Amino acid sequence: EAIDDVTPPVRAADEAVGGAGRFTGDVETRINQLPPPRTRLMKLLSREDRQSPISEIVSDAFGSDPEFSFAEVFDLNSVRTAEVTDFLDELAEVTPQMLDARGLPNEFVVFRGGGLFEGNNAVPVSLDPGVARKFSEGFSSLQVGARPLDEFIVRRDDVLADITGLRSKHTLTSGGEEELLIRRSALLPEEQARRTAARGVPAPATPDVTG
Repeated sequence: EAIDDVTPPVRAADEAVGGAGRFTGDVETRINQLPPPRTRLMKLLSREDRQSPISEIVSDAFGSDPEFSFAEVFDLNSVRTAEVTDFLDELAEVTPQMLDARGLPNEFVVFRGGGLFEGNNAVPVSLDPGVARKFSEGFSSLQVGARPLDEFIVRRDDVLADITGLRSKHTLTSGGEEELLIRRSALLPEEQARRTAARGVPAPATPDVTG
């Protein structure tokens, strides 16, 4: 249900423990009770011998060569385009269910440390500013122009995946990072300016996009 135009977007991490969006024990239970995965690639996320973390695997599914990425990370001879399509279709079905389990509203604030650089269409962010800030501390020594912390107004339909939810579902541990993958176009400065102007609230700090 959409929220009122004059209501500030929810900062999930500002809520008390157990507030909107936090990955509490009850949320974990609801997510782990969702139906089991049905497509081949979604089932493979549970493999302990995968070569990359779930966040990278899912992010690469939105990249330029997802077939190669899936084949490499799971040591497969080949992955068909139709399999990737099936994976993305299932992800699009399960993500709103996970957001429902979290109780997230239509519009809320997420955080990212390190800046918004060119890359895949799927950008990892966190509901917890502390997690994003920690990431930026490690990232800043590796990337010129890295920023300590940015915040963004996002909507539920911007969310491509609930990475923490997927970790819990497939590995039985959430990782504690409150991580979501967001459509990159929703985070660009011009789009963020439109969203803040429409709400009549002070704009969050949004990054310059650098290569």
